[in-house]
Amino acid sequence: MPDYPDPCQFEMLTVTNAVKTLTAAKYQPVSGASASHQVFHTLISVDGADLRYTLDGTTPVGGSVGHVLTNGDSMIINGKEAAMMFKGIRNAGTPLLLAATYFF
Repeated sequence: MPDYPDPCQFEMLTVTNAVKTLTAAKYQPVSGASASHQVFHTLISVDGADLRYTLDGTTPVGGSVGHVLTNGDSMIINGKEAAMMFKGIRNAGTPLLLAATYFF
């Protein structure tokens, strides 16, 4: 792992009442400058509403199952496995925007 991983990929996802996962082509690119690299960290932030999420592949349920990331908060997911297993859904109310920056 490099001492200071570089931000190499970014995506914005709209999260509603359907479960969302992170995009595999972003955390595990098969072409471009990051193709031979492995994601070390993923910075996640939410805007517009609270997010329910899991990191073990369990399906989150708005209002009841999963951890809560509050509107405006950010967190770091470590490693490719956690990025692969991430699932999120809005906790309640309006759709939200989830921003993800991948560090390689």
